[in-house]
Amino acid sequence: MGAWYTRLYGICILLILAWYVLELVKFPLVVGLTHDMLVAVGPMWIVLGVLLIMTILLFFAPARSTKVHSFVKATPTGEVRIGFAAVRDVASRTARQISGVDRLKTTISDTEGGLVISMRIRATAGVNLTDMSETIQARVMDAVKNATSLSVYAVHVQVSELSPEPAKA
Repeated sequence: MGAWYTRLYGICILLILAWYVLELVKFPLVVGLTHDMLVAVGPMWIVLGVLLIMTILLFFAPARSTKVHSFVKATPTGEVRIGFAAVRDVASRTARQISGVDRLKTTISDTEGGLVISMRIRATAGVNLTDMSETIQARVMDAVKNATSLSVYAVHVQVSELSPEPAKA
């Protein structure tokens, strides 16, 4: 449902809510319809509460964005869009294949010089952290360039913690 549909629906609910309130205070909006008739139909206070909650939710709920963030690459036959998530997955899968990587979190940002890939790594105890980090940088940069043809400006690796188990030889 689009944002304007949601607002229109909210306005309709608000009008119904106002009608119920006016009827509850015995201000007839429809000729011949009395307060006693409306009370006999059902528990209006419950309906009033539900409508009030729906109105509040519709008016104050943020509009959801369905836009997928992607990189656009022009080709002779059109354009190719590669999503941030796809680039992140290529980088993460490549880094996980390297010995000593236990867990990782990858973020991607776009700069004028190209992509910046930042990785927070939990490494296995007992590995050479500098060698592992340099291997991650080189392999991730190559993998992203080969998979997407996008320019990679930098791959930042931060080893944030070590797992308690030593590396198995």
